[in-house]
Amino acid sequence: MRARWIKLLGIGATMLATMTFSLSAQAAGTAETGKELYNTYCVICHGPNMVNSGARAFDLRKFPLGDRARFVKSVKDGKKGRNEMPAWGDILTAEEINHLWAYTKTRGKM
Repeated sequence: MRARWIKLLGIGATMLATMTFSLSAQAAGTAETGKELYNTYCVICHGPNMVNSGARAFDLRKFPLGDRARFVKSVKDGKKGRNEMPAWGDILTAEEINHLWAYTKTRGKM
């Protein structure tokens, strides 16, 4: 009976490790797609790998990682003021904005 439980626990651990790897690979793919989108739409203002002086555009490496809603709103609606940004809501889909968010969370380190 004990051997059976050990075997079941081993199977469960293997399944959990596989699921974790799958989710990590999926998240990395999302950030990779986000980087491609970033290089198409964002790099001109925010700089390669998010490296810029912050004088022309917000330094995305400093964006608060716990504020996804603010990021989405800024991308969709644009920003006015010192760090003015055009609205991308009519150009980018919600899924593409999610990819950009995943890339932003890497701080440009991929």
